[in-house]
Amino acid sequence: MLVYHPAFDIYHAVRRFLKLLRLSEGRVFSVEHFKLIDYFVVFPSETFKIRLPMQYADFRKKIKVNKYEAVSNSRIVFQQLQGYQDAALQCLAAYAFIDPLQYVKGEVQLNDTVISAELNALLENTLESTTLLDFMNEVLLRMPYEGPVGLKERSNLF
Repeated sequence: MLVYHPAFDIYHAVRRFLKLLRLSEGRVFSVEHFKLIDYFVVFPSETFKIRLPMQYADFRKKIKVNKYEAVSNSRIVFQQLQGYQDAALQCLAAYAFIDPLQYVKGEVQLNDTVISAELNALLENTLESTTLLDFMNEVLLRMPYEGPVGLKERSNLF
């Protein structure tokens, strides 16, 4: 039986990454931080496992959970996803959507100069819910990666 999931589709990952980078408004991310944020975009139900600060508790109530997208072993799925994420990031670096030299150093930042109006229009048509986009923009993209209050520690994926 053949089953498709967007998590394991490199082209879908490229679109997700471009969408996330546009939302980040020029911010520089470490590659690991960026891949962790993408994991929660692909599996929104996993956001319930993050120990979030109290001010973001309202987002949990708004995010819809699909019971068929439950992840049985988060760490293994996250590790499996990283190969696809790496391939998508290498593709973005090859086409200069992200700076290749920064990528080699382990950082990701959108190169606005290469994004055409057509691509911008495609990225505007989103598949994600507005609640998930708000959560990404207000919580995941702004939360630090390292430290006791960072996303890495709060996610329990490491």
